[in-house]
Amino acid sequence: MATYNLALILGNPLNNAEFLLAKQTPPPKFGIEEYDSFVDSDLWDLPSKKLDLVEGELEPGSFVIEGLERTSLRNFDFDSAINKVLEQVGFKANDGGEWRFLKHLEEAEFGPGLPVHTVYISGKLLNRNRNLPGLCKWMSIQSCLSWLVDVKPSSDRVGPLVVLGLINDSVHSSEKVNTALDYQEYPPGVIIVPMRSRTAKPFHTTNLVVFAPESVNNKCEDYNFVAHGDALIVDPGCRANFHKELLKVVAPLSKKLVVFVTHHHRDHVDGLSVIQKCNPNATLLAHKNSMRRIGKGDWSLNHISVSGGEDICIGGQRLNIIFAPGHTDGHLALLHVDTHSLIVGDHCVGIRIPNASMGLLQSRKCPLGHYFWWKYDSFENRGFSAINMGRLIFEKIRDMYLEVLRLKIAHLVQEWGWNRAEPLSFSEPSTSLVENRNCCRSILFKLLDYFQSTYKFIELAPHVLIPMHGRVNLWPKRMLCGYLKNRRSRELSILEAIENGAKTLIDIVANIYSEVDRSLWLPASSNVRLHVEHLAQQNKLPKEFSIQKFQRTCGVHFISRWIWAYLAAEFLSRSKNLHIPKILIGGAVVSFAMFYSLKYKLS
Repeated sequence: MATYNLALILGNPLNNAEFLLAKQTPPPKFGIEEYDSFVDSDLWDLPSKKLDLVEGELEPGSFVIEGLERTSLRNFDFDSAINKVLEQVGFKANDGGEWRFLKHLEEAEFGPGLPVHTVYISGKLLNRNRNLPGLCKWMSIQSCLSWLVDVKPSSDRVGPLVVLGLINDSVHSSEKVNTALDYQEYPPGVIIVPMRSRTAKPFHTTNLVVFAPESVNNKCEDYNFVAHGDALIVDPGCRANFHKELLKVVAPLSKKLVVFVTHHHRDHVDGLSVIQKCNPNATLLAHKNSMRRIGKGDWSLNHISVSGGEDICIGGQRLNIIFAPGHTDGHLALLHVDTHSLIVGDHCVGIRIPNASMGLLQSRKCPLGHYFWWKYDSFENRGFSAINMGRLIFEKIRDMYLEVLRLKIAHLVQEWGWNRAEPLSFSEPSTSLVENRNCCRSILFKLLDYFQSTYKFIELAPHVLIPMHGRVNLWPKRMLCGYLKNRRSRELSILEAIENGAKTLIDIVANIYSEVDRSLWLPASSNVRLHVEHLAQQNKLPKEFSIQKFQRTCGVHFISRWIWAYLAAEFLSRSKNLHIPKILIGGAVVSFAMFYSLKYKLS
């Protein structure tokens, strides 16, 4: 299954080398001056529209498209789509002709949701005397390339449709990447291969980014580089069953290979061992905070710790390393200077609405109780939302509780180098804010780090954002401001809930996420806790709100109340089919929740 778009290549009747590009409409403004003041530069691309599938017999259309009869696309409504595209650029149906099917391009597996495939149809403007509308211009492949490489910040940009449909085919070269997987090359020279990884839903892949310039230039001679190479790969984090595919990508690359890791999470480093075996001469670059969490089994050979501000030279092309903490304390980004493309790691994800749960990692110095809450990297297919109400028994709850603790211990050992001999607190967080000052300071710094890194990216004015999960983003400033607005709006909502009487974690979560599926309240609670601690550090909480009592509600109290809320929602939705044992189980869980609620109030 996929959705389809039609991209129209409309040729200039006075110059066969030129085709029409349309100025793309940016996303709507926020209506807030602080964010609307950051504006992305103009983006030009082939005009396009959604291509609809028609059920049943499709009557012959008014547009005759040569070559379409030899494809499996005959049941799509090309007439309607072409009319809409022509109308979009100010033309009528009889203004164009000589229609020809050019190609059908399948999108790589970026996710989330269905892939978007593109059908390219070429034609010509028949009226030689027709003036172009102000939002259109004639461009050639060469003029597009001049906008795409060796760019200046905030200059006009060329979009992916023209690059993937025309420019990449015009650059005659050997196969860019040796893989059976679908991949994308945009901007030119920046190859993105989504590979299945142990990442968090709704994503299933991590983007492997490959730079392998075929021609070497001398642009890097005047710089002091931390590393040189003929090829670069970023974040090899695929699953074990995709290691053979990763090997196929890496093996043909130059032995002078540089490996760059944005951060240490498993879905970004799981393939390091494959590269180390394939190319012992390769050099790994990572932040020191990431390097110490990468196991010797993953990488034990040449490595360089970087901290941001350094430059890498790959085949004569310069890439600048940017320290961007927030998602982790060792998170890095990478700016490809020639195309002004910014690889942002997990600071952003490639979906329209920012995922508020991405971007922050819990503090190392919190007791294990703090680690009881949802962490995406540790919970693949083990979510509490998968509980079947009919099979819910107390042994299952116990097993799940122990499984969470086991996963968190493994997380401590793997990512933080915890010594199993060290004592750990399995209780709820301490009731004293002073006793948890290290944790609170870490949380505060991570939130501030995230904001500062976001503003740093905005100031760079990148032409495109390349996340490690999902599609590239063509409106970088708009997306980054969306993240800032989302987090600040969430913090204001939390403060409003507290001012209206919410005192416990479950009260705040239920207020803020009342319209959200109860199964998502657990990961949401982690964000709420971060924001409450941030508000406390800024002295913005009401005087009558007790941060100590709030912290006591972040443990079993929250879990029990959340389970009850989840089961209650399930009960209401399935009440017609429930049997007595299920009702008894639900009642037992309710009693469990009420007991801890009463215990909290008495304390």
